[in-house]
Amino acid sequence: MGKIFHTKKVLVVTVATIFSSGLLIAFYTLKPISADGRLLIWKVGYGMIKDKPATGFGKGGFEANYLYYQAKYLLTENATEKEKYIAGNTHMAFNDFLRIGVEHGITGLVLYMAFIITLFGISGKKTLSMYISKSVLFLIVLQGLFSYPYMIYPVMAIGIVALALLSRGIRHFRSFNLPLKYINIFIAVAIISLTFLIYRKYAAYHELYAGMKNNGYNEFPAKLKQLFPKLKEDNIFLTYYCKIMEKAGNWEELSKSISILEKNHPTPALFIQKGDLLQKKSLLEEAEKAYRLAADMVPSEQKARGRLAFLYKKMGKNGEAYELANILLTEKVKNYGFETFKLHSKLKKEFQLKKRRFPLGQIQNQ
Repeated sequence: MGKIFHTKKVLVVTVATIFSSGLLIAFYTLKPISADGRLLIWKVGYGMIKDKPATGFGKGGFEANYLYYQAKYLLTENATEKEKYIAGNTHMAFNDFLRIGVEHGITGLVLYMAFIITLFGISGKKTLSMYISKSVLFLIVLQGLFSYPYMIYPVMAIGIVALALLSRGIRHFRSFNLPLKYINIFIAVAIISLTFLIYRKYAAYHELYAGMKNNGYNEFPAKLKQLFPKLKEDNIFLTYYCKIMEKAGNWEELSKSISILEKNHPTPALFIQKGDLLQKKSLLEEAEKAYRLAADMVPSEQKARGRLAFLYKKMGKNGEAYELANILLTEKVKNYGFETFKLHSKLKKEFQLKKRRFPLGQIQNQ
C-alpha cells in the first residue's frame, strides 16, 4: 500500500512539473518581451537583495528603490541593448518571493516559505472544503510568482475565507489557554482602531472630492495645500499635487512634494518635472542630473533625452545637443505617440535636422 501511495505521489509531482514547465514555455512564446521584462526585474531585484540580505529595504522598499537600481544596472557593461529597450517604469516585482526578499530580506523569505510549507502540510478531515481551500491557496501562491495577488482585494478576501475553512478542518491545533473575554477585548480594540484609521482616510478623500467638485481653479491649489498633511503618504495624491502646484506656479510646494516622491515613488516623469523646476531656478547642472537620471531609469523613453538636448543647447554644449537630437530623430521608437511627434517636430525646428530615417510608429523587433 505504501509503495502504491509513493508511486502515485511521484507521478503527481512529475505531471505537475511537466505541466508547469510547458505552461511557462507557452507564456514565454506568446509574450517574449513581457517575459524578458520579468527576467530583468528578477535580475535587478536580486542585486537589491544582495545589498540588504538580512533585513531588506522595509515595507514599500521595492517601489521606492527599484528604478534607482535599474538605472544603475543599465549603465553597467552587463546590461544588453535588449534590456535597455524593454526596461519599463516598474514599481511592482510581479513575484511575491522577490518582493518579500527585497523588502524583508532572507528573514522574511524564510518565514514566508515556512508559512507555505505549514499551510500545505496541514493534515485534517478530508472534506470537500479542505481540498477547495488548499486549491485556492495554492493558486494564490502560484499567481504570486508572476503577479501581485496581495494588491487585489477580491483575491485576498477569497484567500482569507479559504484560510478560515482550512482552520476548521484541522484535527490537532495547539493553542494558548486564554480566556474568551480577553480574546473578545483584543478583537474589539483592533476593530475600533482600524475603523478610526479607515474613517480618517475616508474623511480626507471625501474632502478632496468635495474640493475638486466645489472649488474653482484659483481656489483649488489652496484647498489641496490644506489636505497635504493628511494625504502626503499617498503617492497618487502627491503625483496629482505636483501637477497642480506646477500649473499654479507654487515652486515651494512643488519642490516639497517632489522630495517626498523621490524617496517613496520615483519615476522618470518625476525627475523630468524636477529638472524643469531646477531650470526655472537657473540650476542648469542640477537639472542635467535630474534629466539624466530619468533617461537612465527607462532608456527607451525619449522625453528625458529630449529635455537634455534642449538643455545642452541652452548651456552652450552644441556638440552634445546636436548629437543627442540626431539620435532621437533617427533611432527606432518603442512607443510612438503624440508626445513623440511633438518632440520630433520641435527637435527638427530647433536644430534644423533632416527627417527621421524610420517610418512613424515603427517598433523595434526584439
